[in-house]
Amino acid sequence: MVDTTLQNSTYNAKNGRYTLGGTTEVSSWAMEWWNQNTLTSDPSDIVYYVEKKYVGRPQFLGYIFYGDVGLWWVIMMYNGILDPFAEIIEGKLLKIPLLQRVKANMFSSNISPGGIASTRPTSN
Repeated sequence: MVDTTLQNSTYNAKNGRYTLGGTTEVSSWAMEWWNQNTLTSDPSDIVYYVEKKYVGRPQFLGYIFYGDVGLWWVIMMYNGILDPFAEIIEGKLLKIPLLQRVKANMFSSNISPGGIASTRPTSN
């Protein structure tokens, strides 16, 4: 059986991304695929403008808002950011979902992970 997910995707030449209920980027160095986040905008979201000291340091945002440097990707996915090193600039507005919502909606055992396997070659 052939996986036609990317074949049926729509390519956006302006930002170089494919969309089909999710977002993907064809790159040898950036994230390639994730399903659209399961969280919707909420009045409880924290509105944050990136400070200069956090440009290029998404892990610190994970620590500040969630107490875990490993959760930086939640903020990136929620804001549709694929390349935090290029897209996290000083003054950029980010919406940060509360940790309780993240745990309840993104880490629920009822939700199965989606997306497709990376096509990037592995290095030894």
